[in-house]
Amino acid sequence: MTLSKPSKMNEDGAAEVQSLRGAEWVGGQTLPGGAALFSGYYVNELLLKFLPRQEAQPELFDAYAALLPQLRSVDDAQAALRAFELKMLSICGLLPDLSVLSTTQAPLDPERLYMLAPESGVIVPTHDAPQLTGQAFVQLQAALLHGSQAALQQACELAGPALKPLSRALLHYHLGHRPLRTRQVLLDVQKLLT
Repeated sequence: MTLSKPSKMNEDGAAEVQSLRGAEWVGGQTLPGGAALFSGYYVNELLLKFLPRQEAQPELFDAYAALLPQLRSVDDAQAALRAFELKMLSICGLLPDLSVLSTTQAPLDPERLYMLAPESGVIVPTHDAPQLTGQAFVQLQAALLHGSQAALQQACELAGPALKPLSRALLHYHLGHRPLRTRQVLLDVQKLLT
């Protein structure tokens, strides 16, 4: 299949013209619906905002391909999304070592609570914010180093709901002035439905 001049949106929403010289069909899945569709748009927007243009990231796109079918399952979607976010941040070099205290590089106490400060890494809590145990952070780091998406997803599941605001804060910090539009669209749709 060879196409030419599909349009692509840049950060500012303006269309850019690119040339696709070839593509291979590797099979596919049916288009997801409902929350899975919004989750898919969210992941696509993360990739567009975080990855440099025309940079191949085969490991990340393998994780992306593994993520898409999991978005259909309400039970797996949240842990799968957190795993993908962490993997993406790690591949982009934006995730600190989660197994050590960032200020001293000392190993984390498995029983103690820590927070993930976007500007500095894993720290002793300084204010009331979402926190995880040292054990949860160490498990996340071990799963990232292992490279298995299933192991990372399991570590995210074990970390529980507190991981979502931690990863969201990290993403927003690194996005800076480029907010995610899919989150706002989802909130607007939810308002319309209620």
